[in-house]
Amino acid sequence: MSAKDEYENMIGRSERFLLTAESSLKEGFLDISSFNANQSLELFLKALLLKSAGDFPHTHDIKELLRTLARIGGSKYSKKINKYLKEETLGLKAIQDAYITARYFFVSTSENEVDQMIGLIKKLREDLRDVR
Repeated sequence: MSAKDEYENMIGRSERFLLTAESSLKEGFLDISSFNANQSLELFLKALLLKSAGDFPHTHDIKELLRTLARIGGSKYSKKINKYLKEETLGLKAIQDAYITARYFFVSTSENEVDQMIGLIKKLREDLRDVR
């Protein structure tokens, strides 16, 4: 599989994870929704890194992926990403924590919290779409 094909595959999977997150939220499956939202963002960022640098860090740490993309994406993207890292710290932490908590623990979360996670991911994807 070429790097371009892998990139397209990751973008497509990211979009499907986001659709699944939205569908799960409507069904009231908050843990599954938050997990899928996390996976959507993680794959999206890794796809951007793959396209920009030809590889990506093998981590689940959303903030690390964002910092890496900011470093290699140029000033246009570093400014946007650094703004998110500064202004959306709690939202990014919630998205990142969703990966671990949904897989291994039961943590009560509200529909509003999951909806906010999905909204933040959509906004971040939109702001970084130029990288694609």
